[in-house]
Amino acid sequence: MRVPGTAVFMTSNLGTAPPVLLHHLKHNKVLHERVLFVSVLTEEIPQVPAEERVVARDLGSGFFQVVAHYGFMESPDVPSLLRWAERFGLQVGKDVSYFLGAGLSVEDRRTHEEALVREYHEALLAAGVDDFAWDRCWSDYRAFAFSGFHM
Repeated sequence: MRVPGTAVFMTSNLGTAPPVLLHHLKHNKVLHERVLFVSVLTEEIPQVPAEERVVARDLGSGFFQVVAHYGFMESPDVPSLLRWAERFGLQVGKDVSYFLGAGLSVEDRRTHEEALVREYHEALLAAGVDDFAWDRCWSDYRAFAFSGFHM
């Protein structure tokens, strides 16, 4: 079932459906009439010329891919980016919902999760944090990893 409005799914994985879209569809069982997969890329130049900022592509059936290019000295502004995309005929409208997901796929997270947390723990110790054992770091991480979704 399609509902009015635009859904913006921020994603760093070009060319694949973001996992948060699949999660949204599974639990809400609806799609917005327009679904945008938005990726923001930082280029190795200070500023990207305005005419090279946005590439929008119609994927069919109300799905669109929007890729924004920013220089390393620029700050991305997604609402402005979407207004810019309207110049390409993409009618975003005012009824917009934003969806964010994790940067790693489930498989990558499972593969690398402990190593990433260990690296974080080692950085804390190197920065002078004491009395914070690995076991406590790992259990705190596991206990609070989901809390970001409830903010």
